[in-house]
Amino acid sequence: MSADGPKKMPSQPCPHSTSCPLYPQFTMASFLRYWRTSYCDADYTRCARFRLSQEGKPVPVNLLPSGNLMKLSPK
Repeated sequence: MSADGPKKMPSQPCPHSTSCPLYPQFTMASFLRYWRTSYCDADYTRCARFRLSQEGKPVPVNLLPSGNLMKLSPK
């Protein structure tokens, strides 16, 4: 809780959720479901990908919402 009171969570899913390039990187639906539930459909303003995009910075395809980088398998 901040000095201004409790933080209000967005009432809508992340505006980038329909085109997020991270989604195809997950081969197991359960992993994608976790990230979507925890970030995209919840308080997406916590998402490192969303924050970078809002700042106009490039978003690495392997950047997880938590800010960690996912190791990509070579294709």
